[in-house]
Amino acid sequence: MNERIYIRKVLKQTSIRLNKKLGQTFLIDDGIAEKIVESAHIKKDDVCLEIGAGFGVLTQKIARRAKKVIAVEIDRRIFEILKKRLKCSQNLTLLNDDILKLGLEEIFQKYGKVKIVSNLPYSITTPVIAYLIRNREFIDGCILTMQKEVAERLVARPGTKAYGVLTVKVKYFIETHPLFYIPKDRFLPSPEVDSATVNLEFLDKPRISVICEDLFFKVIDLSFQQRRKMLKNCIFISKKDASQLPIDLRRRGETLSVEEFAKLANGLTKIGITSL
Repeated sequence: MNERIYIRKVLKQTSIRLNKKLGQTFLIDDGIAEKIVESAHIKKDDVCLEIGAGFGVLTQKIARRAKKVIAVEIDRRIFEILKKRLKCSQNLTLLNDDILKLGLEEIFQKYGKVKIVSNLPYSITTPVIAYLIRNREFIDGCILTMQKEVAERLVARPGTKAYGVLTVKVKYFIETHPLFYIPKDRFLPSPEVDSATVNLEFLDKPRISVICEDLFFKVIDLSFQQRRKMLKNCIFISKKDASQLPIDLRRRGETLSVEEFAKLANGLTKIGITSL
């Protein structure tokens, strides 16, 4: 059955009202779903994790390729429908849980590293990316579909409007490869923005060396709190200390590359400033 027809029928029969706070919008294009799963290059011995399984359009296709699929869906009502729809899938474990509260280490200990293939709920895209970074040692590949604007932030260049905290922190840990855009009318209900599928490649070690990661991240956060201000108005240190830094604090944070943020943080550490 056509996914659009199926989801409309289920919603009508069950009188389920979708929760905007959960960012619920479901992929209804079978061809796009196939394209997303193909992009993951799933092998027969792969263990895959899907975040926000919804009504199972991706789940079914992943399960046909992978050794094991762990699909997480937070909405209890949709979870029950998903269980009935996919009851014949022998290699599938469904979890009615919040991914942000789920320990990937526990899954890793049982199955080994997981490959992430997901159409992310819009409301948790940024928290999920942060969650995946924290759990990167348990991840072997990551294909995510998200809002187009967030995908653009991940690959933005210094000095552009999209460049910000998320860009810099992601670049520190991840090589991001945009794959393709998806029009908003391929989802139900149709969101206000288009989506994009991206490949997140976790680096074996951070892109650059920093002496103190906590200070590095603090510098990034402070630099973008008021992005149009010069760094000297975001990072409060003496003129003497500022003169010893490798980065001119008259610049704005939005103009610094991830490498320059590392130089700035390392420079602060070397002159004895370890917290801001």
